[in-house]
Order: sequence, then structure tokens, then C-alpha cells
Amino acid sequence: MQIPVPGNGRRPGLKLRHIKPMINLASSSLFTIAAFILALGLLVSFHEFGHYSVARLCGVKVLRFSIGFGPVLWLGKYGKDQTEWTLCAIPLGGYVKMVDEREGPVPPEDMHRAFNTQTVWRRAAIVAAGPIANFILAIALFGSVSMLGMPGLKPYVNAPKPESLAALAGIKEGQLVVAVDDITVTDWQDLRLKITANSLRGQASDLTVEQETGTRYQIHLPPLEPMPKDNADPVQAMGLSPWDPNIPARLGVLLPDGAAKKQGLKVGDEIIEVDNTPLGGWAEWVKIVRAHPNQPLAITVLREGHRISLSLTPDAELDHDVQVGRIGAGVSIDPELKNKLTVTIQRPVGQALIEGMQKTYHLSALTLEMMGRMLTGSVSSKGVGGPLQIAAAAGDSARLGFIPFLAFLGLMSVSLGVLNLLPVPVLDGGHLLYYSFELIAGRPIPIRWMELGTRVGLTLLVGLMALAFYNDINRFFSG
Repeated sequence: MQIPVPGNGRRPGLKLRHIKPMINLASSSLFTIAAFILALGLLVSFHEFGHYSVARLCGVKVLRFSIGFGPVLWLGKYGKDQTEWTLCAIPLGGYVKMVDEREGPVPPEDMHRAFNTQTVWRRAAIVAAGPIANFILAIALFGSVSMLGMPGLKPYVNAPKPESLAALAGIKEGQLVVAVDDITVTDWQDLRLKITANSLRGQASDLTVEQETGTRYQIHLPPLEPMPKDNADPVQAMGLSPWDPNIPARLGVLLPDGAAKKQGLKVGDEIIEVDNTPLGGWAEWVKIVRAHPNQPLAITVLREGHRISLSLTPDAELDHDVQVGRIGAGVSIDPELKNKLTVTIQRPVGQALIEGMQKTYHLSALTLEMMGRMLTGSVSSKGVGGPLQIAAAAGDSARLGFIPFLAFLGLMSVSLGVLNLLPVPVLDGGHLLYYSFELIAGRPIPIRWMELGTRVGLTLLVGLMALAFYNDINRFFSG
């Protein structure tokens, strides 16, 4: 199957400028591959174990529990039913195979344990158990993150872009947003999630902001209409971004496979000049790096009191379909300023689990709303990512640490649960749709309808997979 690549009708050549961003963005290292396999294996295992455990509770005989598809890499038989547990070569999913008359002859002694002979309620419970397991996992993961505490940016706002919604609403640089619609926000991601959800619903956001003096008042922020179709962040499109006070461009973090570390920079280095021009600070440095993907920069750094001249070429990656530079480095912040701008909140077990449930619910609702917007064309379908994008995100989050990786797993678990509950034949939600018909009509759905539904479902699923792969390919080869 050929995957179309947009262009001017000419056959695109595979050049170095295409290959390098692809390698950088995909982060095709053993670490990234390991993080991807670990993430996918864990999510799929929980999903399939949901099906398996409820099937066993309902007395259904399970023949095989498989993680992955294709050639079997490992097989073991366990239990009185000698259920086969397998690991397969293609780790993009899994399945639980049960005794079922529709898939082959069933011995008379196993007839009462066949899936198709169970009551509609038991069949529905077995099917629903997979997505429910993903939601339970997401609650546990988000709850763990809340208990352990993940550092985040306090919701201080930068100077909004002129004529943006934020500027017209009266938001000013350095204000701290403490609540949205009278609901407390603790960090920037919390603020972003709430404003995005309101905009998707066409609702305004009432922000409670706090001045340096401690004075609080409300600002009415209208919804963003229409939503950006270029897959841009709607909160940024409103003119909102985290506050970035002018701090020195001193390096505090270096990623092991980033351009900065590979090309000789060290933790503690302060960039003071770029192309013989004095540098204003970290914010200016970030803009310069982003504007120079795959382009060498002559820089002067201050290292242990000595000026050192270096050449640094930022890697290239795609950010919302625009190629930008990246060096894999983070800023070193003065402890006092860091305490002001960052927050780490750790919750007790009970409160953490409640927050986990709330976050799982809100992300599920937001995911459904985004899918609905994509179907109506009001949100770009470029946001649909495939295995390469997921692998890159898994690797990036794992490099940031154990807690960010847990948060990534929670987000992916929610996405997997929501996707499988869509009323599309061949997905769990499609089977639940059939069982709903059976409960209402008092009889199973006709075989010919099921066959037609399967064809339609497979077509939709293949189309979605093709879109995801196309977006991956387009991200990595555009430039």
C-alpha cells in the first residue's frame, strides 16, 4: 500500500534534510523503543486482562491470552484449562480467544462455557471489562502521580499577544490565575485543560487572577471561535502562554541524546552571545534555537568564569507542522525564582484517588469532544497520531523521569479506553451496541447485519489507522 505524501505532483526525493528530522523526532534509540514497548505492553495487558478476568468470573473457557499479533515469540500453558499465554512479534495490540461456536466446533462438555451461550448481560460485561480496565489503570496512574507529586509551572501568564482574546479581555503579564469558573487550578496544565474544554463546548472561561499585591478579581475570557484547524494549541491561539521572566540562558538540564550534550555543552554553561551579538536571556535563546533548525549557530558560553566559543547546530523537529530547532536542554533557574514559578503538590491517598478519577473523567470527555470536532471538521485531523508519534512521546516522557512517564501512561490509557468504547463494529463499543439491540428487541442482531457492520467497522478502523500513519509519515518527511 502506498501512503500519499503531499507535494506539488513531483516525486519527492529522500534527502538528508528529510532523514535527519525524521530520526530526531522519532528518537529511534533503544531507550525510546524500550519505553514504547513497555508502555504499549502495559496498556494492552491491562485491557486484555479486563476481558480475561471477567470471562473467567462468568465461567467462560479462555483458550489464549495474547499480547501482540503475528509470529509467536513465547508461549506458555497454565491453569486447569491450559490457557495459552503468548507474546507475539507485532506489539500493536492483543486479544483474548474464548471458546465460541462461531469460531469453530465446541465439545459438548464445554458448551456451557462457550462465550456465545452466555446471557447477554454476561457477554456485555466481558466486552466492557477491557475499556473499564483501562479507565481503572488511568485512575491508579493519575492517583499515583498526585501522591508522588509532579513538578509543574504555576499558572502565571506571559504578556498576551496584542489584539488576542487574552489581551482584549484585560489579562496582563505576571498575573497568577488561581481559578477557572471558581474551580482552583494548581498548575499550567490544569489551566490549559479547563480553558480548552470550555472552548470546545463554546463556553467562556471566568478566570480569577491574583496580582502581586494579593488582590484578586475575575476576568471574562470568551471562547475561541472558530477553533484552530491547523492543530495549534487553542490556549496559545487565545494569546495565553506561561510567564517567562528574563532569566539568564544558563543550562540546568541536558538530555543524553540532545544536540547540546552531543556538541560539547555542559550543565552550568551560560550562553552570553550568539553570532557575536549579546544574548538577552533564556526567552530570547529559545526563540533563536527554534528559528534555526539544522543551522549552525556561533555561540559564546561562560564556563567557570572563562569565555568559550562553540558552534551549535540545533536538531530539527516538527511542532504543529512547522519545523523548529531543538537542542535538548533546560534552563537553570535561581532557587528563589524557581520556588515562585513552579509547584509540586503531593496529595494523601484518598484525595489522590479522587483527583485520579476526576482527571480520568475530564480527559475522557475532552477526548470525545475532540473526536466530535474532528468529524465535523472544526478541529484538524492532523492531531491523530500513530505508532511513531506515540513512540516519540513515550521516549520523551520517560527521559523526563518516572513520574512524567506515569502521567503519559495515564493519558494513553484514557485514550485506549475511549477509543474502544466507540460504537464502531469490531471495537468493544460496537459489540456493546449489538447487545443493546438484543436487549431491546429480545433477540440477537441478524447475522447479515453483523457481517455488514463488521465490513463497515473494518473500513473505518483501517481508515483511522491509515490517517494515523499518514500523519506520522507527513510529520517526519515534511520540511
